[in-house]
Amino acid sequence: MNNIREFKVVSISTNRGSFGHSGHILLSEDGIAVEGDRQRNDINPTIPNLNRGDILKFRVDDDGMPLDWHTHHFEFMAPARQGNPTQEVFDIVWRSDFPNNALKA
Repeated sequence: MNNIREFKVVSISTNRGSFGHSGHILLSEDGIAVEGDRQRNDINPTIPNLNRGDILKFRVDDDGMPLDWHTHHFEFMAPARQGNPTQEVFDIVWRSDFPNNALKA
């Protein structure tokens, strides 16, 4: 399959991991939630900053999981532990003025 999918940044942790990474939750345009750790811009200024609502494009496998996450400076990416979102949450993220419409992290 290896199609390109858009993923929107839903949440970015304000806590740093032991190696200076922040946890991110992303949601694809077809409802797949993933989480990953990414280096922070304030630790490595060569890495572009990400914000809630930003859209990243990834090649995905047959399950909709990103294959080339390292191109966006993620150290790992996996299915989100909390699972895929409800239709209501999906609509807030993809069919409204997110992040200006709420969904507090």
